[in-house]
Amino acid sequence: MDRPRRRELRRLNGSVWDGQTDVFQVNKSLDSALKKNTAFIKRLRTGITASAQSTFLTEIRTLSLHKYLSEIIAAFYEGLCKLKTSGEIAAGVEVASALHQRFGPDEFTKQLGWLLGRGMSAPDKAQIKSWSQDMREREEKERLARHRVLLRVVTELWLVGVLRSLEDVERPEDAKGKDGAASMPGKSADGSAKNKALQGTKGNQDKEAEPFPLEVLKDLLGYDREHLNLPLAVLFARSYSWDILGSRATGEGRKTVEADGATTTAASSKDAPEAGSGDESAVIADSTDDPSLISDGMQQRFKNILNRYLEDVKKHIVRDQNALSNQNRRNAETYVKVGEILEDRQANFKKQTKAHEKLVSNAQVLCEVLGSEMPDLGKKEGTDATASGSIGLVKTGEYLRGQGEGAGIWEDEEERRFYENLADLKGKVPAVLLEDGKKKKTDGELTNGAALDTAAKKEDMSEEAQPEQGDRDGDEQSTAIANKNIGAQVDALLAKLPELQNKDAVDQLALDFCFLNSKASRNRLILIPLRTTQVPSTRVT
Repeated sequence: MDRPRRRELRRLNGSVWDGQTDVFQVNKSLDSALKKNTAFIKRLRTGITASAQSTFLTEIRTLSLHKYLSEIIAAFYEGLCKLKTSGEIAAGVEVASALHQRFGPDEFTKQLGWLLGRGMSAPDKAQIKSWSQDMREREEKERLARHRVLLRVVTELWLVGVLRSLEDVERPEDAKGKDGAASMPGKSADGSAKNKALQGTKGNQDKEAEPFPLEVLKDLLGYDREHLNLPLAVLFARSYSWDILGSRATGEGRKTVEADGATTTAASSKDAPEAGSGDESAVIADSTDDPSLISDGMQQRFKNILNRYLEDVKKHIVRDQNALSNQNRRNAETYVKVGEILEDRQANFKKQTKAHEKLVSNAQVLCEVLGSEMPDLGKKEGTDATASGSIGLVKTGEYLRGQGEGAGIWEDEEERRFYENLADLKGKVPAVLLEDGKKKKTDGELTNGAALDTAAKKEDMSEEAQPEQGDRDGDEQSTAIANKNIGAQVDALLAKLPELQNKDAVDQLALDFCFLNSKASRNRLILIPLRTTQVPSTRVT
């Protein structure tokens, strides 16, 4: 909606609050046909569009509508919750202004304001705790989608003067029960805590009532310690950076907030704010002659709310950044020790990283509008590798070399060289002893180590023709004796592990083990670290 039209509606709607009548001209003879009136109510609920705006205004002038006001208010609120585009929101503002000018605050606007305020209220924390995780996420997504629309609606209605404050609202049930006596604005039948608090301030005539959208922002942002409503704050700041906050947007491209809370930048002309959209702050900011719609003092009140919220968001970002860095380091240590990371742990880390990136992106937009500085996050360790879905050998190698965050796992340079500079066994051991024992060998290729491999022995025997029972028993007995001798040699070799004191001794033991290499020997070697509970730090294991 363009600014001249906003100013005109603000003047007309303000005069209605001041008690003027006949602001909206209607026909002398109003149509009371049931079919036309009910059709109008139905289209209010589902058909508020820019193209239907003129039709709605014509019907408000020609239809009686008065005895259907309660249904009109409820249907209009439902229709406002279903708006999506800026053009639809502008059409809804025009229709709301026409109904406000015809029926006045007492019969229409106060009841609509109560419904909008209830729709923008934060969910009950006690009820949220009783929900399952899936239900909580689903409800949170639906709430954010609804609040994105209603926040724009209530702000636009306040800018054009339809809504004023939460003191000027009234429950529809209270309006139905009135017998000609005017009730105090803002009172509800159940005496809610919020309305009671508001009533306590009505006696102070010198204090200006809080604007409707300011009260909404206080309720949404004041107790949001997890910053789930940050996308709403970004949406408000970007949409009304000039009209309400009085700050001019920078020209690095228009950023929009998606339904999932992420921000995107569009620099092309086709993505520029459309005229009359209510999101044209970047266009309006280029006009230096047109003053803001609200006073400087009111602008500062909105800025104070957003600035306090932004400072809390910055602390959240730094806290999450440190937590993610520590978690990434622990993941790297786990990968080095175990060789893998549990899928649920890795998926949880990816989820936390994605949420942190959204938080940073939204905070950057808010800092841009409010003229604040982002906290110094430093080098984000591991975010690139983990975001791609794995903590791989490249990142592990950097960690082992001490190039990652912190000093790594080595106590000194000598210890690092001990573990990284390994002996080249290929030049000291026959290649056949280093091959996989699962490979099948012909009789001419079998060597001492391969012939003693039980798995290879059984595999070769299974492929030969069935020997006589006596020969088979003899072969099995020979194999058992050989395996027993090899096993004793492996046990004696592994018993020397705790006594090794230098690099040469370790290299020699590795060389000796190669001549006893088999699947069973390797399994025994693997079990040694698992069985060792306490090893003196002075020994090499």
